[in-house]
This record gives sequence, structure tokens and C-alpha cells, in this order.
Amino acid sequence: MQTNLEQVTEMIRALPVEDYGKLREVIDEQERAKRAKNEKTNWHVERYKKARKWLDENSEKYMNKWVCLEGDKLIAVDDDGRTVYQKGKEAGIESPFIHFIEEEPEFFYEGGYEMTGEKESLVEFIQKSPLDEILPFLERNEDLPREVSFE
Repeated sequence: MQTNLEQVTEMIRALPVEDYGKLREVIDEQERAKRAKNEKTNWHVERYKKARKWLDENSEKYMNKWVCLEGDKLIAVDDDGRTVYQKGKEAGIESPFIHFIEEEPEFFYEGGYEMTGEKESLVEFIQKSPLDEILPFLERNEDLPREVSFE
């Protein structure tokens, strides 16, 4: 049997007045713990946002390198990720944010396939076509985008 708010309220009303102080301490402790957890979560989110901004602005300088960031501050750079992680730990960071910077290909596709006289996207073609019609196009790798989402 699960206790609901009404039952808890009745139990609280049945408490002696001298126990109300202890109840308030328990409630305050729970509120402080939740607030601390939310603050830590918010801190991690802000730290990540600053790191992403730093990466957007500085990636070209550190291409093909591992970096350790604390928010928007560069802590370490090296070819070896373990070394970078260790330097972050040595700098006193509990959970170092490390990232390997590599040139990301641009996935832009603006082509189409003419199947029935109309131009359609590759995704539309694949979604509505039987497999025997798709296979010849899959053999033409140079025409296909490197990433396709079937959502």
C-alpha cells in the first residue's frame, strides 16, 4: 500500500507540536539537497556550453589534437587523450572535459533522383521504393550523401 499526500497530512496533524521543529528540519534538508543537485546540474550545463563555444571559436588552432577544457579555459593540449585527461585531473578538475578536434565533413546534400519524371530526395526515393529499385543506386556511392536519416 502506497502512502498518499492526504495520509501524510493526517499523520503530520497527529504529531505532537514539539515534533514540528524536527519535521521542518527534515523538509529543509530535503529542499537543500534538491537545490544543490539542481545547482550542480546547471553548473555542468553552463560548463559544457562554454566549452562548446570555445571549441567553435578555437578548433582550427588545435586540429587533430586532444584538448582539456574547464568551461572556456584551455587546460591541456596533446596528441594523446590519456595525457590530456591526466593533466586535467592534475589541475584539480574532478571530471575533465576532453575532446578530440578533427575536421568535420559538411553533410550538405541538395540533389535528387529522377525516377518518374519528378525530382525527389534520396530519402523519399528509399522510403517509397522496393529494394530491387534501390540497389542499383546504392552501387553508385559517389552520388550518395555520407549520412542519411530515416526519421
